[in-house]
Amino acid sequence: MAEEFKRRMHLYIIQTIYEAVCNPEGWSDVVGEIRKITGATSAFFMGIGPGAEQNASVVSKHVDRNLLIRADFVDIVHTVTASLGQGGTVALDIKRNGSTWQAYLADMFDCEGQLVIAIITKEGQRRFILGLNFSYEDQADVRLANELLMALTPHLQIAMGIHRQMLKDREKAERLDHFFSQSATPRVIVSDDFRIIESNRAFERLIEKNGSFLKRSEGFLTVASSALRQEIDRLLARSQQHAETGHANIAWVKEAEGGFGWLLKVEPLGSKSLNVTPFANLGFGNDAKSMLSFCKMGDRNGLTPAVVGSVLGLTTAEASLACELAQGNAPAEIAHARGVAKNTVHNQLTSIMARHGFHRQGQLLSFLSTLSLFIG
Repeated sequence: MAEEFKRRMHLYIIQTIYEAVCNPEGWSDVVGEIRKITGATSAFFMGIGPGAEQNASVVSKHVDRNLLIRADFVDIVHTVTASLGQGGTVALDIKRNGSTWQAYLADMFDCEGQLVIAIITKEGQRRFILGLNFSYEDQADVRLANELLMALTPHLQIAMGIHRQMLKDREKAERLDHFFSQSATPRVIVSDDFRIIESNRAFERLIEKNGSFLKRSEGFLTVASSALRQEIDRLLARSQQHAETGHANIAWVKEAEGGFGWLLKVEPLGSKSLNVTPFANLGFGNDAKSMLSFCKMGDRNGLTPAVVGSVLGLTTAEASLACELAQGNAPAEIAHARGVAKNTVHNQLTSIMARHGFHRQGQLLSFLSTLSLFIG
């Protein structure tokens, strides 16, 4: 009976883990259930990067998160996990009369016992860990906890990978949204069956020039491009599932022929949507409607400052700098070629990254590489 209960709890925790992918608040439930089934006194998830407490994010149960993000504790976690690989574990003794850091842990957790730390994911200096604190009274549960961690770690790694990718996609969509803020963006509002309800002049010009991909047929939108239609269908389904939030969905679409691609944006419209459209006389009613915005990209001219500037909302000088970076030039080389101080280029680069949520230069270069791919 006890084994059956543990099996059911194990399956329940796995289900809770995958539910947390789409609901970040669910990680609190995950760590709570892991604490219960392992018998730990307290438990926490911690994400840490290089640096002190400002780079630590924590979800905890039965321990104050403010204690966990202290620089001293973050430094201890950094030190003891530095040589561990992904999936590795380490057990730290907690003793009031032990070494300096053992006494620090005893004071922090207000008990003596053992702290088990497992590395769920690790990317360079960045890592996501699970910590379980066992008092001496709970020591018999440590072995069972290690067995459970071995079983749950693959699921936690998969869930965190999906979660990170979703965050990256969301950040990319937010950056691309600059491109759709232009008044000349082709837009069309369609019903569930692709009946055209309203469109702007830019959209009419778009279908005139690209009739082999998009056209109006007897009042309905016909999408001849299979790649574009597949992505529209996917985004429409996703936007209708989350219509109450009014969030837009943005995607890249690369055509197999023609050397160009599309940036596509789908926004749910309706009585529950908070979106404002450029169509002043549009009545929402109760029927589901969606606004599609298209940007055709790619004229075989490669990545240009004009394209980069319009997508990211950069000044001419900033867009030029971004293009030079994408071509493989280092900031020092760019500064030398322009006859300016390295700090000038560095400050421009820092400004670009800060405004658009790029934490590392590599993230900006990755984004520019993707943009380059889609413009041919």
